[in-house]
Amino acid sequence: MSGHTSNSRWWEFYAVRYGIGSIFGGIIFYAICSIDPFLSPLVDGITPKTLSGPQLTLLFGYGAAYCYISSAPILVFHITRFLLAPFKEGIRARMLVLASVPPVLVGLITALCLSTESWVESFFFFLAGCSWSFTLWLQALLIGGTIKGRNNWYSFYKNLAEKRESNSEGIINSYRHIREHGNAFFIVLFELVFALFLVTFANQEFLLNDPQPSNRALKAPGYILAVIIWTFPAVLAWLLGTLLERLFSEDKGT
Repeated sequence: MSGHTSNSRWWEFYAVRYGIGSIFGGIIFYAICSIDPFLSPLVDGITPKTLSGPQLTLLFGYGAAYCYISSAPILVFHITRFLLAPFKEGIRARMLVLASVPPVLVGLITALCLSTESWVESFFFFLAGCSWSFTLWLQALLIGGTIKGRNNWYSFYKNLAEKRESNSEGIINSYRHIREHGNAFFIVLFELVFALFLVTFANQEFLLNDPQPSNRALKAPGYILAVIIWTFPAVLAWLLGTLLERLFSEDKGT
């Protein structure tokens, strides 16, 4: 009965998760296309003052696709959430250093390579490099931690499945709705971070107001490679799901 109730309201979760994200995604994607001559043909003729129904539909489609790609890290965070268990103080300190030092170095390198003499641009590129490299690096740590602690990971899902079989539908719906509303805001955050990643990785010159971007032939491969790198940790979800399946098949029930 509880399963039927949850399934009959599946639209609530997806509407909350992707509705706002698709709107903001369309705005962000339109902004990127508008200031990058290479992508501007995708929104050619679309202006805020002359928006029509078909144009709004096209922008929403762009936004939905951008939203879905941007939210890829959330899949990894959801799969590896068992690692949120409290750590001892020494382990917590080491994890903080391990998670923060590489992104700071990437931020410094990004600022040195892409900025001009303006300290504002240098600071922008530093924050941009830190944000997207932290997102990617944290996913790598979480995936590695999940593989290393796969027995604890399996125990978490096993215990969770057993709990869900009990009469706890109210609690289940509560934390699901809380998490889905959090996901809606989380997606907007990652849409901004992904935009910074595209800017710094594939097309940094249009932020410098260069009307004639250099290396135009490298634009498409640059964007494609940026998308591949951004979504690659989420692609590994298939392998993690296969690992969970294997642990389940080998479970002797003890």
